[in-house]
Amino acid sequence: MKSTNTPSAPGAHDVAVIGAGFSGIAAATELIRQGVDDFVIFERSEDIGGTWMVNRYPGAEVDLESHIYSFSFEPHDWTRTHADWRGFWPTCRASPRSGSSTSAPG
Repeated sequence: MKSTNTPSAPGAHDVAVIGAGFSGIAAATELIRQGVDDFVIFERSEDIGGTWMVNRYPGAEVDLESHIYSFSFEPHDWTRTHADWRGFWPTCRASPRSGSSTSAPG
């Protein structure tokens, strides 16, 4: 636990979120909802979306029913029972907390 008497080191944050995929976006949104504003998200890819931004091969789709992959803070009406990456990745990017556009990769 960080001491309140010692200033944070430069670049230090209260919370680190590893990955800007579905879970990372949900974690950041919950941190904001809980009033935590000193956090950083580490992502190795050039954009958010996690595995759904990286894996764009034919037939790539979620392994559970699509509704399970809806954010509680932003329900989504899926058109397929098992969304593929073309439907899922833009949904991650369209999250109000993501700050990104919704265009899909080529």
